[in-house]
Amino acid sequence: MKKRLIFSPVCLVGPVLISLVTWSGCAINHDETHKVSQENLSTTTRPPGIYPDTVRLFDIVGRYPETTWKDLDLYYRNDIPKYHAGMDYADNLKKLAISHLVYTFQLTEHADKKTLEFYVLEQTSMPIPNAEVLINCLEGLKGYWPDARIRATALSEYERLIDYVNTDMKDPEGVLLRHKHQFDKLKEYGEHNR
Repeated sequence: MKKRLIFSPVCLVGPVLISLVTWSGCAINHDETHKVSQENLSTTTRPPGIYPDTVRLFDIVGRYPETTWKDLDLYYRNDIPKYHAGMDYADNLKKLAISHLVYTFQLTEHADKKTLEFYVLEQTSMPIPNAEVLINCLEGLKGYWPDARIRATALSEYERLIDYVNTDMKDPEGVLLRHKHQFDKLKEYGEHNR
């Protein structure tokens, strides 16, 4: 088997103030897809789905607590559609921005319910949202959305994610092996949210 050196992104997201993007090289089989081989990289090429490090998101998050959730919300609603729509990394950038809104800027504690609803609907329109972030947003909608709607959203997202992986992913078994525990959190949340 021919081996090639590729680079894959590792993005640390969570309740931390710093967002790092690191690159790690590893050898893979040449027939794997969604990887970029070393010979195809240039100083102007980045792997598909990876956002450039010049996006303003990093400036907003890096200046927390000087900046607020409203700054990132404005960036999400105005700059991402204006400057990043249609780019191969747009969904990943949106997912990262929402994660920072929830974890870094405590969106569920500070924003109004209409804003939380907006971000729930944004996540349910993504191919694969972050299940824990979605659950946090759904939890923040308690009292604003009926419990039945919260439950139905969690369970339908679980079903949609499983269906998406099984129909649109090259290696559904591998994806489910690595990520089904995350998807299952949505199912558990929906089943226990009464």
